[in-house]
Amino acid sequence: MYGILGYLQQLTNLPERRLNMALPSDNDNGHVRYVTVHLTDECNLNCTYCFSRPYRFGKHMSADKARRFATWFAAQAEDGVYAVTFFGGEPFLRSNLMPIIVNTLKEHSKPNTTFNFSATSNGTLIRLKHIEMLRDHKISVMVSTDGDQPTHDRYRVYSNGRGSFSSFLKGVLILQQVQKRITARLTFTPGTVDRLVTNHEALLLKYGFWSVAASPVTEASWDEASFDLYEQQLFELAGMLLEQWQLGRFIRLRILEKPILELMLGEDKGAIRYPCGAGRTAAGIGADGKIYPCHRFVGMDEYVIGTIEAGIDSKARTAFWEPPVKTGTLCFRGGCTMCDLKSVCRGECYQVALEATGNIKEPPRSHYRLTQKSIYVAGCLLDYILEEEPRLLERILEIKSGSLMADWRERIGVVC
Repeated sequence: MYGILGYLQQLTNLPERRLNMALPSDNDNGHVRYVTVHLTDECNLNCTYCFSRPYRFGKHMSADKARRFATWFAAQAEDGVYAVTFFGGEPFLRSNLMPIIVNTLKEHSKPNTTFNFSATSNGTLIRLKHIEMLRDHKISVMVSTDGDQPTHDRYRVYSNGRGSFSSFLKGVLILQQVQKRITARLTFTPGTVDRLVTNHEALLLKYGFWSVAASPVTEASWDEASFDLYEQQLFELAGMLLEQWQLGRFIRLRILEKPILELMLGEDKGAIRYPCGAGRTAAGIGADGKIYPCHRFVGMDEYVIGTIEAGIDSKARTAFWEPPVKTGTLCFRGGCTMCDLKSVCRGECYQVALEATGNIKEPPRSHYRLTQKSIYVAGCLLDYILEEEPRLLERILEIKSGSLMADWRERIGVVC
């Protein structure tokens, strides 16, 4: 049987798959396809771990600035699908700007260009008055949470320290009237990792969320006990997934789906494996119209890469076209080339790395340990469902053909 190291080594035998390919930076024409627009940098909550807390300057995007952003984004667009995410702060503090941006983009869109719209919200300000706007403009909403009421109210508080779960749930119930498939973005820390299963159960089975996208606060103070708890919780989530499947229900656990996809697709030979599209295909737009590599950099003036008036300065984002990590010695002592996870690792979020180590290309040790745990559990789960529940894997991969799974049975064998 293969251990995790031998298992990952087998990935080099898989067919080449080209993911997230990018042009060299000298061919960068300043084009972006996905933007996150900060309608305001203010928020009605005061979450203790929020990455944007140091950059709340009381700025709100004006209606004129919103129109100018939309005009710029439409003008730089080429053929294909483009995405706009309304963000903050809390975007529903300035929800009046959403239809302005949508209508301006439609007014200036080119014949073969399509724009999709979404918002990321804490859910507490969603009201009945928003239903018509969300429906008419086809704006999907992802809501952020920490899980059930005790966990949520521990960190997601108002400025007076009061928990926000009751307001969050009211907003979700209203949103469900217009959006049937709602994803909860679940944030967890070393202090809440022991409730990862409990919180998934509450969101999926009690409150009716369609999917949960759980993400750790990697830059927090993790220790070995926390990593072990994380692995334990992942195994329990795998059991929950299988139990619900056998009961006739498919639940979306993105925290397991993502590493399964990385394992299935294998190493992207010959291509740079970026952690995301920040600074290349994606950008964050500040309330003042400045352009940043992504939403997490908004407010950090040393990372401004342009303005909606002047467009993107390609030279200012050169670093984001380069390989995301080189040595990565803080993450893994031997560096990336020696790392046992190099076949499935895309590096860490640039801003998280910056927050943790002071370098956008130097992930913290916690990134390696969390990724290692995720890949190990996902590998064990994948091994089981390849043999016992292949139809579940089809649902996870959203494919109809069994050819990929047949190829895997032949190539890999047993994982754990």
